[in-house]
Amino acid sequence: MEVGDEELGIAIVGGGICGLATALALHRKGFTSVVLERSESLRATGGGITIRANGWRALDELGVASKLRQTALPLQGARDIYLHNGKQQKISYGGGEARCLKRSDLITTLAESLPVGTIRLGCQAISVKLDSLTSYPTLQLHNGSTIKAKVVIGCDGTKSVVADFIGVKPSKPFMLSEVRGFTVYADGHNFGNEFVQVKGDKNTIGRLPVHENLVYWFVTHQVHGRQDPSKVSKDPELIRQFTLQSILEEFPSEMVDMIRKSELESVSQVRLRYRPPWEILVQNFRKGSVTVAGDAMHVMGPFIGQGGAAGIEDAIVIARSLAPALAKNHYKKWSGRNGMMVEVGEAFDKKGFTSVVLERSESLRATGGGIVIRANGWRALDELGVASKLRQTAQPLQGVREIYLNDGKQREMAYGGWEARCLKRSDLIATLAESLPVGTIRLGCQAISVKLDSLTSHPTLQLHNGSTIKAKVLIGCDGTKSVVADFVGVKPSKPFMLAGVRGFTVYPGGHNFGNELVMVKGDKKTIGRIPVHDNLVSWFVTHQVHGRQDPSEFSKDPELIRQLTLQLIEEFPSEMVDMIRKSDLESVSHVLLRYRPPWEILVEKFRKGSVTVAGDAMHVMGPFLGQGGSAGIEDAIVIARSLAPTLAKNYDRRSSGRNGMMVEVGEALDKYVKERRMRLVMLSTQTYLLGMLQQNPGPMLKFVCLILLATLFSDVTRHTRYDCGRL
Repeated sequence: MEVGDEELGIAIVGGGICGLATALALHRKGFTSVVLERSESLRATGGGITIRANGWRALDELGVASKLRQTALPLQGARDIYLHNGKQQKISYGGGEARCLKRSDLITTLAESLPVGTIRLGCQAISVKLDSLTSYPTLQLHNGSTIKAKVVIGCDGTKSVVADFIGVKPSKPFMLSEVRGFTVYADGHNFGNEFVQVKGDKNTIGRLPVHENLVYWFVTHQVHGRQDPSKVSKDPELIRQFTLQSILEEFPSEMVDMIRKSELESVSQVRLRYRPPWEILVQNFRKGSVTVAGDAMHVMGPFIGQGGAAGIEDAIVIARSLAPALAKNHYKKWSGRNGMMVEVGEAFDKKGFTSVVLERSESLRATGGGIVIRANGWRALDELGVASKLRQTAQPLQGVREIYLNDGKQREMAYGGWEARCLKRSDLIATLAESLPVGTIRLGCQAISVKLDSLTSHPTLQLHNGSTIKAKVLIGCDGTKSVVADFVGVKPSKPFMLAGVRGFTVYPGGHNFGNELVMVKGDKKTIGRIPVHDNLVSWFVTHQVHGRQDPSEFSKDPELIRQLTLQLIEEFPSEMVDMIRKSDLESVSHVLLRYRPPWEILVEKFRKGSVTVAGDAMHVMGPFLGQGGSAGIEDAIVIARSLAPTLAKNYDRRSSGRNGMMVEVGEALDKYVKERRMRLVMLSTQTYLLGMLQQNPGPMLKFVCLILLATLFSDVTRHTRYDCGRL
């Protein structure tokens, strides 16, 4: 397709996975771009592409994951077989999603999700230069025409024209080559759902099922010296015959037959290349408003199956980083806008923001026993960069089992592939605290009131020691008795007629409870048992209280709490009673359960000036879904994402009467509240109904609660599949 000389906003060079994903990410942010692809058709060669859990999170962000999941079955794990000694090594993927997609399915799905006219085929960029007047990048095309763009993103692979312009060094070749293709099994294969690699002396064969009738395979082999890639044959029949000769005598017959029966058009050979990690560490991947992504930035070997997923991650981060600068300059006319060029550069080199945490206690509060984190919470913890460390402290839960004492019936529900673990609250608190810069947390610092400065309208905190702190932004995460929520005008939370006792029991020799959450339900009491790891169990007892009992009447003596609890649960199974009798006394606590009604969350403002609330101060809820802690972590992600563009724009202003900034901060906080509102309404409604049922309501109220639960929450695990998004 011929193009004349023209001016564009964003030009993406390369219509592969990364280029199309970047265009889609920008489109979902509300910005148009043009993808320039040199081929006359979309490049769908390359066989299969493995997408692990991180890649699926990115595809979910792009809105294409659901469609792609229908094209490939989930992989359960990997098995390596060593020919020289016959040994095997198995790796389970656990709850981490992994599938092998056809590259053509991924390319087609991304392309079909883009607006018509986004992709220009047969449009090859041969060089990049900067306009002498405006400093905008100008692309020289193979047909002699030019395209001037405000932003150029090079997703043009290992021989990137854009990377050459920036000054990125050429990638380097491994002394390895890879042959790959597909084999169709019309009647189905019997290979199961695992990734198998058979490793010989100098060759490795890999086999990944795409679905029941299609298998992707590859053969990695050494090459001699620095063999010129141009000498590698492009004839698929010749490639297949050469590959069969090299593996015929050494490898199992089923592997040889798989390659012999392969779909000829799918067979290709490529020299493997890489960019050294030390170059990635020091390389400047930006020049003006030009950058690179995907293989043009970080080509890597296929050995951990992350090349494609890393390019999709690039797309998400580019769009998120560019969005604030693009939004501010979206309607500026074409001219030498050097200010905008600087802002685009700053978006690529994005910085973080500092905050101070004021904690009233003299030490970090780690009481409260165990805290269940479901899949949605782990996605948020992954965003915070602490999930990997926390996963080492707790084993995954496989499901839940409910036992009813009145009739002995049991109900089981598997968590499937959705991650769930019970953490020690102290582990979660300590890990978060250790990840913060020194000086972020101030202990023994109790806020007793909030007021607005009469001159600047900034919030001012009055502390218990008589001092004051003035802030540009104030976020109240101070629990159910929140001073900040009082200032904002949020109504006090309400008590259930239920209390909870909780604690830990240590089993030095290990327990035999398995990896499931067990709840035993009696008349007005429920006991729950959740393994943290092989030697530690978290437990809770929920029981009714009389009238609106004042929580101050609850004993703080853990020994007395334990004795009273043991009296309450005499009719329960002996192993449950023994678990509580042997509990770690220091871990035992008693609390009245509280909630914020869903109708209040639906209409409450939750923001006053540049002050807002989060966590229990905003949406305290019963523990019946195990979502209270995760919902607070989700709040943190959304607050940071909502505030970041405004803070970036106003970060260097002094604390004075900056009314413009206060308005922008208020709008950002309104955006946070709006994004969270319906998520919290649904969570609080579900927990409210479950809590009401535990209070043994009358027949009519019980009927209404059951009907609402069946109508609104028939998919009982839907709340765990929520994704709060990326930072």
